[in-house]
Amino acid sequence: MKRVLPLIVAVIALSGSAATFPADDAAIVHVLSRTGFGPRPGDVERVKSLGLQRYIDEQLHPERIPDSAIASRLAGLTTLGMSSQQIAQDGQRIFTFLIYLNEGFEGGETDFPLIGLRHQGRIGDALFFWNVKPTGAVDRDTLHAGLPPATGQKWLFSQWVRDRPA
Repeated sequence: MKRVLPLIVAVIALSGSAATFPADDAAIVHVLSRTGFGPRPGDVERVKSLGLQRYIDEQLHPERIPDSAIASRLAGLTTLGMSSQQIAQDGQRIFTFLIYLNEGFEGGETDFPLIGLRHQGRIGDALFFWNVKPTGAVDRDTLHAGLPPATGQKWLFSQWVRDRPA
């Protein structure tokens, strides 16, 4: 009987109602403020429709969020499809240095799709950024692409420094 009692207590504890997540606006605003930079217009309604538990799960596992818009923007970044062997053979890019050599074209921005940044330089502007974190891990936020100009020509000096000669 002594062995059965803990089992019964465990079954009762497990079969009781699971913890529920609050669904009021104040709780949602609190979570949005703690997990990001606060709510943007429409965020509270979106989280209400998803449910707070699902929203938190998505924040913990962003790879599960279907995002066709970002997938199409990343399609041109060929390095995403490189194998570890190709990166090891060519060497990991450590940093990138770009100098803009001309103006007079439309479009042609340097696009960082994961952080929503596009830069169209002027003559003499330079961009410098590390492609890896201090740990040596790839910093995916620096994934970028040079978009083609809609009109005119774009001239750019680019210098990539890798961890070994390519």
